[in-house]
Formats: sequence, C-alpha cells, structure tokens
Amino acid sequence: LTETSNKRSLKTHLRENLHPANHDIRSVLYKRLVRKVECNESMFGAQMYTDFENEHLIGVSGILPPPSFCETEDIPNFCLNGNGKATLMKVLNCINYQFPQVTYSPLLPVAVALFLHYDEDPAQVFSHVCRLIFSNSKSIHYLDANKKEVDASTHLLKELTQKYSNASHKSLLSLTSNPDNVYSQWIRCLFHGLPFTYTAILFDMYLLEGYKALYRLSLSVLKFYRKMGVANASDIVSAVFNFNQNIESKVSINMLFRKAFGFKLPPSKEINRRHRKMLMTSNNPNLQDTTRSPMNQWTHVTTIKQVESEIASQSLLTTLYKWLPDSTTVLSPVVLFSTNKHGYNLTSFFSCCDLHEPTVLLIKTVTDAVIGAYLSTAWEERINSKGYFGTGESFVFKLLPEPAVYKWSGITKSTNKIPQRDDLFMMADKNGIKIGGGGGISIAIDTSLLNGISQPSSTFNNPSLVGENGTFVCSMIEVIGFHNA
Repeated sequence: LTETSNKRSLKTHLRENLHPANHDIRSVLYKRLVRKVECNESMFGAQMYTDFENEHLIGVSGILPPPSFCETEDIPNFCLNGNGKATLMKVLNCINYQFPQVTYSPLLPVAVALFLHYDEDPAQVFSHVCRLIFSNSKSIHYLDANKKEVDASTHLLKELTQKYSNASHKSLLSLTSNPDNVYSQWIRCLFHGLPFTYTAILFDMYLLEGYKALYRLSLSVLKFYRKMGVANASDIVSAVFNFNQNIESKVSINMLFRKAFGFKLPPSKEINRRHRKMLMTSNNPNLQDTTRSPMNQWTHVTTIKQVESEIASQSLLTTLYKWLPDSTTVLSPVVLFSTNKHGYNLTSFFSCCDLHEPTVLLIKTVTDAVIGAYLSTAWEERINSKGYFGTGESFVFKLLPEPAVYKWSGITKSTNKIPQRDDLFMMADKNGIKIGGGGGISIAIDTSLLNGISQPSSTFNNPSLVGENGTFVCSMIEVIGFHNA
C-alpha cells in the first residue's frame, strides 16, 4: 500500500483504517508520503544536520534550549524517551541555525517530534521536515514559517468555520467576546490537546492533504465542543484544550474523524490560494509580522555586497531589497545568469535558472532604464504548465529612471474569486518569456533576449515600465537567485 502512486487509494485506505499510534505502517508510510512532497531540494540535505552536529554538538550534554522560532510550550514529546527528547531539540536547533528565515512555526516542533517517534535517524528526520519547509507545491499548503503565515492560517480557519460550520462560530461568539483567541491557539489545541493516537492519525492525513486535514479536524472538534463542551467556561481557550485532552471519554476516534471527513471544504489548491491571498493582504493589520524588528536602510548592506550585478548598483539593490519578502532577504544572493557571461540565448537562460526559486529578473535597456520582476516560482514549472503559472508573491518593478513597485492586484480584491486575467504571473513558450497579463503583458522578452515590450497589465496594475512607447531593446539581462548561507 505504501508503494502506491495512487493518492486517492491511499487516502481511502487511511480513512477506512484509522491505524493506532503503535502501528508499524508509519515507519514506512511517513517516509513515502514526505518524499512525495514537491519541494526545492537544492535548499537542504541530510548532510547539513550531520555537519551541524559535528561542528556544534560534540561534547554538548543535556537537552538544548528551545529554538527562537517557537516557545517552550510549542514543543511536544509524543512519548519520546530521554534520548528522543534530546534529539528533538538538536534537530530543532539545527533548523534554527541553518534556516534563519524560519522565524515562527508552532507546527514545526510537532512535525519533528512525530517523525522522530517513527524514525530514529535524526539526519533523515531533518531532511523530512525540510521538505515541508521548502515545499513549493502549488496545490497543498504544508507549513507556516513566520508570524504572518501563521496568522493567515488562523484567519483562514475562522473563515472556513464561518462558512462550513457557522453554528460552531456562533457558539464561540456566545461564549466569548473574542473568539479569535480560540482560533489563534488551534494548532496547540489539536496537537498538544488531543491524545497521541488521535494526533498520529491526524498527522497521517496532514502528510497527504496538508493544512486542509488540520482545518477539517478543527471544524470537527468545534462542532463536538458546541454539543458537549463547557457552556459557561471563564477561559474558553483552556476549556477547548481540556475538552480535547479528555475527548476519548466523549467522542471516539471514528466519530471525530468521520465528522471531519464529512466537511466538504474547497479543494486543497483553492485553500492554498486563499492562504496566499490572506498572506499578501498587506493592508490587513492582523497580518503584520511582529516577530521581526523594523528594517532600516542598513539592514541588508552585508548581503547586498555579495551581489555581483553589472546592472544594479548597491544603491539600487538597497531599494529592491525593501520590496522583497523577509523570507528571501535572509538568504544569500547569487547571480545565476547574465547575458554578458552566458550569451543572449533562451536555452542558456533556462539551463541556469530552471531549478531556482525565487529569482529576481533584472533588465537594463539600451536607454539605461532598469526594470525587472521578483518571481516566486521556478521557470521549470513551464514544463508542466499549459500556460501561465506562479503565485501572487511575484511582482514587477522599475529601478531607473524612477523606482516603483507593482504587487499582485489580487491582494486588493475583496472577493475570494480572482478573475483569471488577474492571476497571470509567469509564462514561457516558443515566443519567449512573459510576466504579468490581462489587458497587456507587464514584461515580455523574445527568444533572442534582445527585444521586449512592457504594457499595462491587470495582474499587477502596472503602467508600462519603460514609458508610453512600451517597446525596449535589452542591453543586458541578469537573474539573481537565493540559497541558504
């Protein structure tokens, strides 16, 4: 069964056979499932854990302190013995050391602990978790790595509860003036509140469906709490947590999960898209990342000096870095492609850039304008795509003669349904590459990498980036990629 490539068959089996926590299947199942997670494998390797252990942990005794991306109460043990708990902290501290872009992630310690329960090789567990951290799946949301992402998931849970279990949401409103306190603790209530057997089964489903499985079970818990929970609790968060701790006496595993499977939520791809949209809604005060200090113009000086760009000066790169996502600015930049080095050849462009994400495209025109785009998805995605691909993290910009940035127009839409013409981020075909669409193309370059156009597009709500004429000739093109320091 664990060898099957048929996800539907595996999902059906796991739903019909809720295996107890001590079942042997998980020692193989988890390896198989996590290897199916689409991710950027260039960002990590099991050897990173071995190197960390050799460099930092030789001679260290006792249990290490918790990493900076989680609180002590976020770290479970899931029946791990003393050695297991010590190893858990080693893996978490290795992640903290290797990936500074992970700034807040309550689910990450849970994943590490559960993998360790069924796999004693810490380097392999490290690699498993990295696949979740660096997932680039377009259809499944696996892990939040900072406060903004965590808050976006919280708000999405609230939205789903209001739509698919509104009675539960209304019940929370009758019990507390601030139901957001309950929603904000949902990961803790699930993985730290529920008995371990329930948790293990939930993790089975999570590795198949990502956050969709977690949302489903949360709706199920809230539905049963509405019927059986304490109606006059002074602390509703503690009451829900305690309800989960004692759920075995009220709701069987079969009942809880059967109810969860009964919720007809949107497809995983749609849930992932809604999460991205919430994440990018920068004008929402609830989604401001409070885990980082406010940035100033000197924050990225050292990093910017690493960029050997012939197009953008340090001053222009400083402007550009103000627009990049925090998770990108902590990575080390490297010039992947340059027409001066690799020639004006689209095949060379793809050969150098295909496996990298995110990337920054820089274009200098013969009139000394500098324009470009931040692209969240690897160009190799064009192979599997029939047209446009990418995500709303992408944006277009100009640096010269006057700097300006144009983010995805979808983050300002009030509706959950983004018209197709506003969801056109990246494309590559026999005519060249295109960025942005809908009404016009934000940036298009032909196969010679010489001739381009820039038009107003509804995807980014941008004007022409090169003036009214809209056409330009490339003097030079560069692509900057990012990797862990």
